[in-house]
Amino acid sequence: MCCSGPSRCAEPHPLGRIGTPEDIANMVSFLLSEKASWMTGAIVDVDGGRHRRT
Repeated sequence: MCCSGPSRCAEPHPLGRIGTPEDIANMVSFLLSEKASWMTGAIVDVDGGRHRRT
């Protein structure tokens, strides 16, 4: 583990929690659905907003 515990790992995430397998599964489900039929060539970050932090 990269940190000393779950609460410490959640600190860098603006949403204040660690992502779950369900978070990833929800995005995969969306991308496989008809609702994503207009998306092409997109990179979708599923990281709790962490990529936006400086």
